[in-house]
Amino acid sequence: NVFSADTSTSLVRSSMREIYEMLDPAEFIQTHKSYVVALRAIRYVGNQEVVLQELQPRIPLSRRRQQEVRKAYMEYIKKHAIYL
Repeated sequence: NVFSADTSTSLVRSSMREIYEMLDPAEFIQTHKSYVVALRAIRYVGNQEVVLQELQPRIPLSRRRQQEVRKAYMEYIKKHAIYL
């Protein structure tokens, strides 16, 4: 399933890898084996989870991906001049 900011859900018959490869890596990051998140939707990156701007469930963050996710989020913030 793919969940969007407008709370709609779509059934997709592709692997997570196939979906992730179709997305712009400057705009999306994989936080866990089952989750890909739009960088613009992130409020902050915690130790074990990513908290989104909207009041949606917190997204798991695998230990293996923590550094990559933090780096991508910080680059996104700098690129778009977002101040926390």
